[in-house]
Amino acid sequence: MLSAYGDRLAAEEEKRRRTADGPGGVDAESTWVKEMGWAKHLEGVDLVELYEAGAGPISSATREKLRDAAAKEEQRRLARLGESFDREMARCVKRLDAVPHETLRWLASIDPNKPAGRPFGTKDHASSMDRYRTYWKRYLCYCVRARRLGRDAAEARHRVRFSDAQWAALGGMARLLDGDDGDDGDDGERGRGTDGEGPGGGGGAPGRTEALDRSVFQFCICSLKQKVAFRVYNNPLLHFAAVLGIDGAGAAPSWRPARNYTGQLAGIMWCGRLLMLEHVFEGQPDDPEDMGVEIVERFKHEYRQWLADGSNTPFSTIIRWMSYGKGHRRKEGGTARIMWEEGGEALRYLGQRIELREFRGAARAGVREAEDLLDGLFFGGWADARASIETARLVDSMVYEGPGRSFATNGRNEWLRPGYQRVAELARGALWDGRAGRWRQARVAGFLSRLRDFKKALLINTHVWGGQPGRGPEIMTVRHCDTQQLLRNVFVFDGQVLLVTDRDKSKAIRGIGRKVARFLPEHVGKMMVAYVAWLLPFEGMLAARGPAAAPAAAPPPPLDGWLWGDGRKGRWETAELSKQLASATGRHLGVELTVADYRHVAIELGRKIRGLVMRQLEVEIGADDGDGDGDGGQAGDGECGYGDPATGEARPRRKMEYIWDLQATHGSAIAQQHYALDIRFPGQLQPQMIANYREISRLWHQYLGLDDENAGGGGGEEGGGVDIEAGLRRLLGEGARWRSGEQRDAMAKVMALQGGQVLIVVLPTGGGKSILFILPPAVEKLGTTVVVVPFVALMDDLVERAAAFGVDCLRWQPAARTRRDEPLREARLVVVSADLASSDEFTAYADGLRARGLLQRIFVDECHTIIMDAGYRTALAGLRGLYRFDRPVILLTATLPVRLERWFRREMVAGDAGIVRAATVKQNIRYRVTTVSPGSTAVADEVVRTVSRLEKGMGGGQKGVVYCRTKKTCEALAERLGCDFYHSGITDEGRRRQVLRRWAGGGEGEGEREGGASRWITATTGLGTGVDIEGIVAVVHAEQPYGLVDFVQQTGRGGRRDGEVVESVIVTDGRAAWYDRQAGDVEQQNRQAMEWFVAAVDCRRVGLGAFMDGQGRDCEEVGGERCDRCRRGRTGTGSPGPAPQPQPQPQPGQRPAPENRLKQQRKEEHPVAGGAGYRRHGV
Repeated sequence: MLSAYGDRLAAEEEKRRRTADGPGGVDAESTWVKEMGWAKHLEGVDLVELYEAGAGPISSATREKLRDAAAKEEQRRLARLGESFDREMARCVKRLDAVPHETLRWLASIDPNKPAGRPFGTKDHASSMDRYRTYWKRYLCYCVRARRLGRDAAEARHRVRFSDAQWAALGGMARLLDGDDGDDGDDGERGRGTDGEGPGGGGGAPGRTEALDRSVFQFCICSLKQKVAFRVYNNPLLHFAAVLGIDGAGAAPSWRPARNYTGQLAGIMWCGRLLMLEHVFEGQPDDPEDMGVEIVERFKHEYRQWLADGSNTPFSTIIRWMSYGKGHRRKEGGTARIMWEEGGEALRYLGQRIELREFRGAARAGVREAEDLLDGLFFGGWADARASIETARLVDSMVYEGPGRSFATNGRNEWLRPGYQRVAELARGALWDGRAGRWRQARVAGFLSRLRDFKKALLINTHVWGGQPGRGPEIMTVRHCDTQQLLRNVFVFDGQVLLVTDRDKSKAIRGIGRKVARFLPEHVGKMMVAYVAWLLPFEGMLAARGPAAAPAAAPPPPLDGWLWGDGRKGRWETAELSKQLASATGRHLGVELTVADYRHVAIELGRKIRGLVMRQLEVEIGADDGDGDGDGGQAGDGECGYGDPATGEARPRRKMEYIWDLQATHGSAIAQQHYALDIRFPGQLQPQMIANYREISRLWHQYLGLDDENAGGGGGEEGGGVDIEAGLRRLLGEGARWRSGEQRDAMAKVMALQGGQVLIVVLPTGGGKSILFILPPAVEKLGTTVVVVPFVALMDDLVERAAAFGVDCLRWQPAARTRRDEPLREARLVVVSADLASSDEFTAYADGLRARGLLQRIFVDECHTIIMDAGYRTALAGLRGLYRFDRPVILLTATLPVRLERWFRREMVAGDAGIVRAATVKQNIRYRVTTVSPGSTAVADEVVRTVSRLEKGMGGGQKGVVYCRTKKTCEALAERLGCDFYHSGITDEGRRRQVLRRWAGGGEGEGEREGGASRWITATTGLGTGVDIEGIVAVVHAEQPYGLVDFVQQTGRGGRRDGEVVESVIVTDGRAAWYDRQAGDVEQQNRQAMEWFVAAVDCRRVGLGAFMDGQGRDCEEVGGERCDRCRRGRTGTGSPGPAPQPQPQPQPGQRPAPENRLKQQRKEEHPVAGGAGYRRHGV
């Protein structure tokens, strides 16, 4: 019984796997399948049987291996059917040259009222047209198989329907096919007479062939000329399109996704258009000049009736499907192929392991192999030839100069001795028989074989080392010299070999696409120069005088300036690149990567390289692939969305336009594409774009390892010979000392950094971070240090401090803001706000410093604000662009929680950065939390009492700050305390400075306000970052702070002078603080850590240290001032006490406020500054 049940279960499972689900089935829930209607149309059909019925004829070799005579004969019939369709398509293609140009524009269009801009024509690659014809051959084979079932049985089993006319045409075609069985498989005899030669010859076979061809053509036209409306699958061709949607390659049939299906529809459309063109113009003269206008008008009528969108025909249905499939494909995305291993030293591509070390090694091995081959081609003289190539001396232009022109023909490069002579002189003894006066044919053949091997090796190196990989057609259509109409692709630009290719894969051969520049490293660039200047001319000489000149040899295909090709095959196709790339990666990696595979791997590696993460505006290739002009209206009128780099959520981004472009009545995009273009550069590839592409290539070269000698750690402990101890004494005086060992260690590492290395420095507030960027310009003889700060208000304070130390410091501002005409001067220390650091103007300024060897290093101060506040995340992409300068980048912060470090590294593309970390917990802060009974003024009343009590213990020059969550509370408390308030609502910069000066002066300025200046100030979170004022001994928080990081920053303002103890008091009424429940994980962790700190039953330093430093130690262990828990005796040493509540809940009966209350408070305290998305933290 069990065995029988198991067999029945297996049979049912097999049937279920083979049968299409109905509209209510699981597989039909896909929006793609629903839109196509496949499940509804094929419900209950055996998909495996249907898929096999739609197969085309097998190859002749496979057919001859069949043992079943009937099956073999059936395959012969199907092969003849395919050959007949090929002949008809060849006839249709000829018609393209025999119709007016305007007709071809209508044929390419889908709009019934407007012809297309580009005329319809053959595809660039013959393989594409072969693939397109295959779909129609499969359709014809499917229909023949369906006819053998019978009309009713075919509809019942396959759901295919035929009109009476279609069934009659199919019958005629099948009868001719079945009756054409003469000449027993002699395909050569059956093919004779295809073009109408020798009518009546061959025993009447040509007549039957022509009749079969005619019947095939008529059936195809019947399939296309049918009106369909709602029930589109009543048409057999559209039904077969559904059959093509079955993916039968796996263990069980499935539906093809849009990305694998729309190409098949394109093939059906392309062949269908050709068939309809021939149908209308059949019998017309071959010369378009001899045609009457009536036939042209008739075609337009037929086009609108059968080919245009909205015509309710197979064509209009396929147009709709392709449009939907394209949109669905974009939303669907690609197939996931990549997975990184833990540690980031290897990745898996489709399950195959690739170690990064081996990947770099494979790239370098490819260069060595190519140079070994080149040495053989130069008969052992490549080292001398390479030394003679001084790319910096080569003169070239990037404009069209005429057929055959390149850098090798430039008269100013005669010192290079371009031409065949150099290699010919080396080859004289080896390849030329002086006595016999002829070439040594065997040796010449061997030389040409080695030359082909070198071309293949150089092709791989060009593809790998050029930067981020292009597509196959883009690489394989490179020209080394100008042609009759097209500009070459190989240039020498500023001492470096440059390849300019077409970005648009469909326009690669025509040379009219948008351009991409790829620079080659020196080793590969010199090989390219040798290949173009010496080897190609010598190859031409051998082709003219060597074995190719033998009378029996066929003339080689013309190369016409193509870079990749040979005399036997002509220009190489993408398949050759895939073959050679797979061979090379298989040898060196153990994983064979084709062109498509390598693109996935290289693009993923590029995402991990600092510096390749460039600004979207900078590289200008990711914005819009459409053909619209993009001309915007007023500046800032448009908005586009982008994904938050940290959370992935959508945020608005303003569309930026230059005001001078708007005054010229066009947008910046139009200006860059059409106006004031530099004639020295091709198309839209203007100087700034070339500079960006060059930078990307350089970073890729460095990653692969040719620049490893320049990328090491370098430098000793004292940083390249600079005595940091002497520098500290020079800066601060003879008695100066480091505040901590970590500060000194950080300074030594900063001075030792080279290239594009990155260092993270975490020093507590008051730990001396500013010395790290002030000391280098003070002790170095030359160079500029750049400091990026998050808040504009901090810039003045930093500039004043640097000036006090005698350091030449400059606050960088754009020319439009300062109204200057001349370039900004150089300075030893340049301070720039984060919203300007990624601007084009500052990038040009920094590029100029780097070009002159002056840019030493870049600091990002208070970098924690970039990740701890969502408002700063819009700046991530811009600040990542700082890596482009290939100078050391130092990320400074006082508060980087250990548990968020990994996330921070990922967001800042600093996975391999070094780090210097000091303990965040400060010994001189005495923490206390005071809880009062809930009431409308309870917290404020307790704050006033606390301030009064703390003020009694203050000495001269000492002061305190009260932090509030809202501006309203801030102002109310200031009124009650009789002090100033400080928040973002103070828009007058002069008033803000005055408020800070009055508070910093303590009791000074008695006459400036009634009652004199106070020791106290109320403030929002803007006073918590970067403000350096001495004498703060009391920090009071009215209500729970937003997060523990904010709290550490704010309490860290105090205790800057030796011996001072800071009283930190949080006043709360015990109710849960409101927070944004939609905030990201980082904000939630920050808030929860603050809640744990407030609710702690043991020492408060334990939770604070665990979160910030990864090590929780109590007051006694750190030797610090005791917190309120330690002073009262921790509950952990006596009774257990209540457990801490990670997320305190509202009291019973308490009416909850709306969820967006905290969000509104955050908006009040962090308004967006300018247009860059920065939040000022109340400053």
